[in-house]
Amino acid sequence: MRKLRSDALWHTFTPGQQRKIQQWLFDGHFSYARTRGLMKSELGLCCALSTIGPMYHHLAELRANDALLTIQDAAGQVAEAGVDVEKLRSANEVLLATGMFTELQRSNDTKAIIALGKLAVQYKSRENQKARYDLLRRRLEASLKETGKTGLDRP
Repeated sequence: MRKLRSDALWHTFTPGQQRKIQQWLFDGHFSYARTRGLMKSELGLCCALSTIGPMYHHLAELRANDALLTIQDAAGQVAEAGVDVEKLRSANEVLLATGMFTELQRSNDTKAIIALGKLAVQYKSRENQKARYDLLRRRLEASLKETGKTGLDRP
């Protein structure tokens, strides 16, 4: 994750100002120029247009990390509840596909669409690896049963 410099302008803003800027950038989807203008007119903050980009990227990464932690927490709660893993896997596929479709409709943000596509491919790759591992394990167990061995012999 990119880290803002310790002397970055962002650190001088109050929490209220920071929330307002985040709201403009993420909820309002305002441009950097419009956000800069609102910062000056509504908050009395002056900065160069070139400072908005690094702020945006830093905040986007923080938001993504928060979302990941929330998802991990929810996954832990689901696992503890004893949910059917196969149903959960199919729901995950639907969720990724829905996210990609929504992103396609909402904007032409190819980076977000590519990221979702990579997630889907990684998920399928892991699923395929697990299936191959399970098949190899079953074959090995069958082979060991045929030979009467209980485990792999070590030299």
